[in-house]
Amino acid sequence: MSGRLAVTVAAAPRPAAPELLRAVVAAASGRCECAGQCGSKHRAGGGHCPREDSPAAPLHAIARDPAASGPAQLAADGLMAVCASCHGPIVTARESAARRAAAAALVQDQGALW
Repeated sequence: MSGRLAVTVAAAPRPAAPELLRAVVAAASGRCECAGQCGSKHRAGGGHCPREDSPAAPLHAIARDPAASGPAQLAADGLMAVCASCHGPIVTARESAARRAAAAALVQDQGALW
Protein backbone atom coordinates (compact mmCIF):
# COMPACT_ATOMS: atom_id res chain seq x y z
CA MET A 1 0.00 0.00 0.00
CA SER A 2 1.35 3.43 -0.92
CA GLY A 3 -0.18 5.22 2.06
CA ARG A 4 -2.11 7.55 -0.21
CA LEU A 5 -5.80 8.11 0.20
CA ALA A 6 -7.87 7.72 -2.95
CA VAL A 7 -10.84 10.06 -3.10
CA THR A 8 -13.44 10.09 -5.79
CA VAL A 9 -14.67 13.58 -6.59
CA ALA A 10 -17.53 14.14 -8.97
CA ALA A 11 -16.43 15.49 -12.31
CA ALA A 12 -17.12 19.11 -13.05
CA PRO A 13 -20.62 19.55 -14.43
CA ARG A 14 -21.05 19.81 -18.16
CA PRO A 15 -21.60 23.30 -19.49
CA ALA A 16 -25.19 24.36 -18.98
CA ALA A 17 -27.53 24.49 -21.93
CA PRO A 18 -27.69 28.02 -23.36
CA GLU A 19 -31.21 28.68 -22.05
CA LEU A 20 -30.35 27.44 -18.60
CA LEU A 21 -27.12 29.41 -18.54
CA ARG A 22 -29.02 32.56 -19.53
CA ALA A 23 -31.52 31.97 -16.71
CA VAL A 24 -28.72 31.45 -14.16
CA VAL A 25 -26.86 34.57 -15.31
CA ALA A 26 -30.09 36.61 -15.32
CA ALA A 27 -30.93 35.46 -11.78
CA ALA A 28 -27.44 36.65 -10.76
CA SER A 29 -28.09 40.04 -12.43
CA GLY A 30 -25.21 39.30 -14.78
CA ARG A 31 -22.65 39.28 -11.99
CA CYS A 32 -20.39 36.57 -10.58
CA GLU A 33 -22.00 35.17 -7.43
CA CYS A 34 -18.76 34.19 -5.71
CA ALA A 35 -18.65 35.57 -2.19
CA GLY A 36 -15.24 34.24 -1.34
CA GLN A 37 -15.71 30.53 -2.10
CA CYS A 38 -12.71 30.87 -4.43
CA GLY A 39 -10.47 31.99 -1.57
CA SER A 40 -10.43 35.68 -2.49
CA LYS A 41 -11.82 38.29 -0.14
CA HIS A 42 -13.09 40.26 -3.17
CA ARG A 43 -12.37 43.58 -1.47
CA ALA A 44 -13.01 45.53 -4.69
CA GLY A 45 -16.54 44.14 -4.83
CA GLY A 46 -17.46 44.58 -1.19
CA GLY A 47 -17.08 40.87 -0.44
CA HIS A 48 -18.51 39.67 -3.75
CA CYS A 49 -16.66 39.19 -7.01
CA PRO A 50 -17.13 42.34 -9.10
CA ARG A 51 -16.87 40.58 -12.48
CA GLU A 52 -19.82 40.77 -14.81
CA ASP A 53 -20.99 38.70 -17.76
CA SER A 54 -19.65 39.85 -21.12
CA PRO A 55 -19.10 38.29 -24.53
CA ALA A 56 -15.33 38.43 -23.93
CA ALA A 57 -15.59 36.89 -20.45
CA PRO A 58 -18.86 34.97 -20.07
CA LEU A 59 -19.97 33.68 -16.71
CA HIS A 60 -20.13 29.92 -16.06
CA ALA A 61 -22.84 27.96 -14.24
CA ILE A 62 -21.78 25.58 -11.47
CA ALA A 63 -23.70 23.73 -8.77
CA ARG A 64 -24.46 25.80 -5.67
CA ASP A 65 -24.17 22.71 -3.51
CA PRO A 66 -21.24 20.49 -4.49
CA ALA A 67 -22.93 17.49 -2.85
CA ALA A 68 -26.14 17.92 -4.85
CA SER A 69 -26.79 15.61 -7.74
CA GLY A 70 -29.61 14.79 -10.08
CA PRO A 71 -32.42 17.04 -11.26
CA ALA A 72 -32.07 19.53 -8.39
CA GLN A 73 -28.59 20.36 -9.62
CA LEU A 74 -29.87 20.93 -13.14
CA ALA A 75 -32.48 23.52 -12.16
CA ALA A 76 -31.53 27.19 -12.42
CA ASP A 77 -31.92 27.71 -8.68
CA GLY A 78 -29.46 24.86 -8.05
CA LEU A 79 -26.77 26.62 -10.06
CA MET A 80 -24.72 29.75 -9.49
CA ALA A 81 -23.05 32.06 -11.99
CA VAL A 82 -19.29 32.46 -11.57
CA CYS A 83 -16.53 34.03 -13.62
CA ALA A 84 -13.62 32.04 -15.00
CA SER A 85 -11.28 33.46 -12.33
CA CYS A 86 -13.46 32.12 -9.51
CA HIS A 87 -14.58 28.88 -11.18
CA GLY A 88 -11.27 26.98 -11.02
CA PRO A 89 -10.43 27.91 -7.43
CA ILE A 90 -13.97 27.05 -6.28
CA VAL A 91 -13.70 23.59 -7.85
CA THR A 92 -10.24 23.12 -6.30
CA ALA A 93 -11.51 24.19 -2.86
CA ARG A 94 -14.46 21.79 -3.14
CA GLU A 95 -12.18 18.92 -4.14
CA SER A 96 -9.84 19.67 -1.23
CA ALA A 97 -12.78 19.75 1.19
CA ALA A 98 -14.01 16.41 -0.15
CA ARG A 99 -10.54 14.88 0.34
CA ARG A 100 -10.30 16.23 3.90
CA ALA A 101 -13.78 14.91 4.74
CA ALA A 102 -12.91 11.50 3.30
CA ALA A 103 -9.65 11.39 5.26
CA ALA A 104 -11.44 12.36 8.48
CA ALA A 105 -14.07 9.68 7.91
CA LEU A 106 -11.34 7.11 7.28
CA VAL A 107 -9.57 8.03 10.53
CA GLN A 108 -12.86 7.78 12.41
CA ASP A 109 -13.65 4.42 10.81
CA GLN A 110 -10.20 3.08 11.61
CA GLY A 111 -10.55 4.19 15.22
CA ALA A 112 -13.65 2.04 15.51
CA LEU A 113 -11.59 -1.00 14.53
CA TRP A 114 -9.33 -0.79 17.57
